[in-house]
Amino acid sequence: MPASFILKNSYPDFPEGTVHILSVNNDSQKDADPLIMYYDRQYFIASDNGALFPIFDQQQGQEIEEPRIYRISRSKDKIKSVFLFTFGELACRIIQGEPLDTIGRKTHNFQKMYLPSPICMEDSIIGTVLYKDSFGNLVTNISYQLFLKRSKNKKRIEIPVGEQLALTTIYQNYSDVDTGEILALFNSMGLLELSQNMGDISLLYPSIERGKIRIDFFDE
Repeated sequence: MPASFILKNSYPDFPEGTVHILSVNNDSQKDADPLIMYYDRQYFIASDNGALFPIFDQQQGQEIEEPRIYRISRSKDKIKSVFLFTFGELACRIIQGEPLDTIGRKTHNFQKMYLPSPICMEDSIIGTVLYKDSFGNLVTNISYQLFLKRSKNKKRIEIPVGEQLALTTIYQNYSDVDTGEILALFNSMGLLELSQNMGDISLLYPSIERGKIRIDFFDE
């Protein structure tokens, strides 16, 4: 899931025609055919394990063509390493301009993996940590748009962190709090992030990395 999340949010920064290779746990999925997806003027190569689906799923408000996905059949005896042989060879053929319909067979039948969606209750949003970045920040699936919608006409919020701490403010920058303090903010992707300024929040609260994140809204 983290690999699909990272690629979904980073590929728009790459130029048209970029070939992305998504290779995760392929040694344990030797029977999965490789797929090539052409989407938003870029190419994506991955095994048929569901990892491609989140990249184009739920792209709301964007006028982007439907993805074209091609399945590549391969011989189990001929190819031992999916990444070194198949993925590299496919990338070279794409870069050299070979049409996708001569590389593989167009398909609408492929594995689908869904990124979890936040759950909206009457006075709360329950989200999930999707990704921990290299700085130890925990990125959730709660968007700024959803937060604005649910917090309308509410007086205050609380975000429980562990048993003793509840955050009551959404900050703009990490530097808005003192070094070592815990904070919540919306990152450049527009997603709620829990962080420790100049630290790793998961070392202090390891349970939240694997659990749910809740925002409670109060009328007074």
